[in-house]
Amino acid sequence: MTDGYFADREEEYMYWVDKCAENGITISVIGIQCDAYGLDCLSHIADRGCGNFYHAREYTHIPQYIKETVITLDLIVDTDCFEFRPVVTDPEHPLFADLTVNKNALTEIVLYGLYGSKIKDGAQALLTDPYGNPVYAQWSYEDGTVGSFMCDLLNSDFVYTYEGQVFLSNLLLSFLEVTELS
Repeated sequence: MTDGYFADREEEYMYWVDKCAENGITISVIGIQCDAYGLDCLSHIADRGCGNFYHAREYTHIPQYIKETVITLDLIVDTDCFEFRPVVTDPEHPLFADLTVNKNALTEIVLYGLYGSKIKDGAQALLTDPYGNPVYAQWSYEDGTVGSFMCDLLNSDFVYTYEGQVFLSNLLLSFLEVTELS
């Protein structure tokens, strides 16, 4: 979501848009309070990024635009709003350090609102729903790691539980390069 004005040089920004498109990463944009120049730039970004462009004239339409983008780009298989306990696919993974994994489940974590997504080629689903659909997946990109949750974290108690906080802490630490100081 943006007004369509580049904070950096446009050429450098478009380089990264093209790089994402080459790697199968779509870029969709929502324009907010855009003038004609901003609308033109955002439309161009969405075209080159193989995504969608929406001009949001009212903030209340933004959730619908996001849903349309996800459906149009065939990223979501189904949605459901049931509560479930996530299944751990690799209990030895560092994300689950200091957590109780019982029969491949995080016993104290309940999630809500799953977006039945497809897993990206090369990604590892570390949490799934009881039917094997990815809930949290990670994959390598360039020199880093990308992670994606496909559930509604904010409408569950996940972020307020001890296990949820430990998991999120482990998650954040896994994305940071730790250098030992001497």
